[in-house]
Amino acid sequence: MQIKDKIKNAFGKNRRQKLTFTASLIIVNVLVAAGVFAYFSSSDAVTNRLTAEHPSIALIEPAWDSEGQYMAKKSEPGMNIPKDPKAYNDGDISEYCRIRMTVTVENDSNPLLAGSEYNRDAKKRLYSVINAIFWDEDNTEKFIEINNDLTINKLNNPNFRLATQNESNLEANGKYDGSRSVTYYFYYTGGSDTMQVRHPDEETEELFNYVNIPVYKADYLGVFDLKYNIELQAEALPLALFEETGDPTPDVFYQNITKTT
Repeated sequence: MQIKDKIKNAFGKNRRQKLTFTASLIIVNVLVAAGVFAYFSSSDAVTNRLTAEHPSIALIEPAWDSEGQYMAKKSEPGMNIPKDPKAYNDGDISEYCRIRMTVTVENDSNPLLAGSEYNRDAKKRLYSVINAIFWDEDNTEKFIEINNDLTINKLNNPNFRLATQNESNLEANGKYDGSRSVTYYFYYTGGSDTMQVRHPDEETEELFNYVNIPVYKADYLGVFDLKYNIELQAEALPLALFEETGDPTPDVFYQNITKTT
């Protein structure tokens, strides 16, 4: 008996069997439509600051590109997802650089989740996502320690520094405006008090190394089963801008990059 005849016999004997098979298909489709597919996405961008010469800065993530981006599409509990952003000088002049990080949590469109606690409180979700970012390769130390208002209490990566937060620089340690995103700026110093130059074809150390998805359901549900995004952007200013004054502090860099924006 041919395959098509078997299929015909299986589902073509009577009207009741046809209806039962059709109903089964409908149930499967409903279950698929109601499912929650958890993942986080990541986008990388570059901002170039142009003078008479041609500075250029790139955001690179070798481990993310080769492995992390594929794991992130699943984002299952207990996953250690490689994500290793660096700034890379792909131009032809020396420059100072910083990395901008924006974390966003999306408003999930699933009607079953629309009224949940975490969908109503984006700040809680942002807090949980940021606390899942680790900078050391052993995955034992968080990248930044944040306060309840999402401002940074401590930056643990010694190769980057924060600008001093004051009235004219409210963006320095994270400014949450009540939306679904928060932005931070990290200035490359290489462990020094002042910023350090990256010459052509040089890169910074990693800003962080992993996104550690929680194992326990209580920490996972309502945050990591919904969509969120970690966007990183590299920004640079040319060495020539500071030749008379010497290596800038993060505050001086901030003041100058604000003028060129």
